[in-house]
Amino acid sequence: MKYEKLPTEDYDDDAQELSVELATNVDSDEERDLELDLDESGSSSSASAVAPGTPDLISDSDTVPSDSKKGKKFNTRHLQRNYNRNNNSNNGNARRKRSKWTRHLHLFVFLLFATIVVFTFLPTAVRKLISWRHNKLYGGSCHDKTHNHEPVSSASSSSSEEKKQDKSSINLFTTSSVSYNPSSPYIQLSTLPQEYIPKPTGSHKHLIFIGDVHGMLAEFQDLMRKLGSKGFLEHSHVVLAGDFISKGPDSIALLDTLIGLKVSCVRGNHEDELMKVYWKLQRKLITEDGEELEAEGDETEKIIGKRDDDDVEDKNKYQDNGTKKHRKKYKHSDLLLAKSLKPHHVKFIESCPLILKLDGVSNLGDVAVVHAGMIPGVELKRQKPSVLMNIRTFVKRAPTPGRKGLHWSKLWNDYMLDKVKTEGANPLTVVYGHDARRGLELRKYTKGLDTNCVRGGRLTAFVVTGGKTGGTSVVSVKCREYM
Repeated sequence: MKYEKLPTEDYDDDAQELSVELATNVDSDEERDLELDLDESGSSSSASAVAPGTPDLISDSDTVPSDSKKGKKFNTRHLQRNYNRNNNSNNGNARRKRSKWTRHLHLFVFLLFATIVVFTFLPTAVRKLISWRHNKLYGGSCHDKTHNHEPVSSASSSSSEEKKQDKSSINLFTTSSVSYNPSSPYIQLSTLPQEYIPKPTGSHKHLIFIGDVHGMLAEFQDLMRKLGSKGFLEHSHVVLAGDFISKGPDSIALLDTLIGLKVSCVRGNHEDELMKVYWKLQRKLITEDGEELEAEGDETEKIIGKRDDDDVEDKNKYQDNGTKKHRKKYKHSDLLLAKSLKPHHVKFIESCPLILKLDGVSNLGDVAVVHAGMIPGVELKRQKPSVLMNIRTFVKRAPTPGRKGLHWSKLWNDYMLDKVKTEGANPLTVVYGHDARRGLELRKYTKGLDTNCVRGGRLTAFVVTGGKTGGTSVVSVKCREYM
């Protein structure tokens, strides 16, 4: 049997066609999947949409021979994948970049808004908070205290209730302000002669303001020697800010020294207290032990500011026809000092006014010397003696001798600054003593000079020098501790 040779060429052709057809079907399926992916990612669905130059993105490992149909399909598929990968990466970078700048823009807008809010509303809020706190503590604003000069509390309270009050609750508006000399009232205001006042032009005169001496003669002499060594005693005049006697050991000798130097002075609360004891002794209203023989007509009268540390008075009560009356007992040291006073001492003390006015002082302008302080906005002639000799603070719009509250010098400086700014008025600088705890306090329109000499502090002088090269100086000496 003769076998016929199989047509191998035809068989090979058929097999090749079948394999090509199968490969074409597989490629078609993959292309359809690729087109779906491209449609979902927003890119072109055909290889013809690829931008010119994208074949550069194909790596060498993806290159296949160009004469193969399968190779062409493979080349196109990898081209699309690489393009999509790079396109998605670029889109992600762009989105991240936009997100970063957006966050920075939002942060800038927020900071700008916060800055505007802070600088617009915060100062007002802080002022309102301070005002609210001030009203809660002291019962009124600084403006009210400056311009309201009427007493707030009524004088109708009973004497027993008033005697229980501390210094911070004493209203100096309602305190007695009558001179204890039955034949002579207080000297409210005096003016220092122009011959003693240093001027911006002319000779180098010196005006020396000295704080509370309190009978410390040795320290006063040390201070005068130190002033002389600096050349301040030539063509000079000394002004004392009150409380130059009492407490210390040498009040009588100091009075003789002051009279010999022809100094000027103002009346302090200790001079006032001493004159009270002196005139009651003259009128025989006090026993040898310092006890009052009869009650005063004004039983609500208070001894205020006798000592800076609030010495306690011995208040003896006695029964008289079933009615309680308050009897005061004065300090033994005050009795001894009052008994030691000679007529020329008394004359000197009572010649000291409550306010000493100085006009046109070089480097200061108009000056008023008082012992304790003054009420802003009240004329000098209408200032109450009890205020001038005892004030320290304001509480509930009332001046008090206590330390709780707003210090009067703060109100005075604020008042003067506002008056100069709004009205262009001439300011008035106040030189004072009395407040040893605050010590030396030199503000623009107030000069506090009590530096607690009697308790081991210093004795301080504030010197004003006239002439073209003039100015102000502070000179002080150390004090021994006497109390």
